[in-house]
Amino acid sequence: MFTEEHKNQINTIPVVASTGFSNLMTNVGTVEAKGYEGSVTVVPVQNNDWYWSVTGNISTAESEITYMHPKFSSAWYDYADNSMQRLAVGEKIGNLYAKEGWWRVDEGPYAGMKMLKWSSGTPIENDEAANRDFLGNWNPDYIAGISTSLKYKSFRLNILGSYRKGGVYVSETTKILRDDGKSPWSVSGDHNYWEGGRVGAGGFAWPDPENIEIEVVQNRIDESWAPYNDASYWLGVYVDPRSGADVEDRTLGNKTWTDENGVERPYYIVNGANPNETLYNDPYSTVGNTWDFPQTRTFDATNFKLKEVSLTYTLPVAFTQKFKCQGGTFTLLARNIYFWTKSGQNEDPESAFTGTLDNQGVARFIMPQVRSVGFELNLNF
Repeated sequence: MFTEEHKNQINTIPVVASTGFSNLMTNVGTVEAKGYEGSVTVVPVQNNDWYWSVTGNISTAESEITYMHPKFSSAWYDYADNSMQRLAVGEKIGNLYAKEGWWRVDEGPYAGMKMLKWSSGTPIENDEAANRDFLGNWNPDYIAGISTSLKYKSFRLNILGSYRKGGVYVSETTKILRDDGKSPWSVSGDHNYWEGGRVGAGGFAWPDPENIEIEVVQNRIDESWAPYNDASYWLGVYVDPRSGADVEDRTLGNKTWTDENGVERPYYIVNGANPNETLYNDPYSTVGNTWDFPQTRTFDATNFKLKEVSLTYTLPVAFTQKFKCQGGTFTLLARNIYFWTKSGQNEDPESAFTGTLDNQGVARFIMPQVRSVGFELNLNF
């Protein structure tokens, strides 16, 4: 285990314009890092013909801001792909937040559900600091590795694998693929954020405007779309405009209103529950409205890699001496044999954790690792 305290971390604070400078570089605070790492090797079998060893290692670490200079107040900083980071006491290094949070219902049976706009059927966004959605922390819960070596006489089999548990990353690659229509997500709803899709890919039939009583729902339908079964909608709720309540009122979860016929109704309508009360969109508009929301492309970085498998044969001395060699080996080698991700995305989460600090937790157009198979011949002269 280890604990490290990094004092006098440097940052800038704003100063009055009359000084002629915009900011001042100064010591702003202290960051404390904690974690542990360990490794163990066991040899279950060892005799004249057989040798088998297994090595495992694990490590984890997290860093937290424990002190800030009194002159340096907590602050938010723009990060990549519409995300932000917060500088404040108690904040963990690696925390990511959406720049624009979604307005959600506060209480009642609809608590936590996204609230939708009447005008577009898309989420009501809000960039107030208290409303920013927490995306997660890019640091893993732990990283583990395992290697094993099995030897029988002149043959040796080596296997190397790694496992990363936890942490999140935001995928700019996914954002571009979706917006360009080059992802399955662009064609059919994912059941987490939107439902529907294009013709033949889960799209819904457009309802008849004559059957719709709610004006804002009727306004979402163009009769020219009727021949196409490509209606889609965002998952969430919206305030029933007939109630007279404000579209952004999120405190109505436990309340009801009474319509002109004396019928008691909930203030919120669940989008998609009734086709004639659904704020529909065409698929392109639905997918396009996810551009500003990293919430829709933040993924669990948990993954496993079978990095390398090799089979080595030690050439007999009598054979190598014929070629005036002191010895040699012949190896069949395969790298990047198997790859699994919890998110199911066709990209390597590790690509989001390379480079400098401002690149951590963001995957940007990195080509996947290439599987290779080959052989090596080593001769010692």
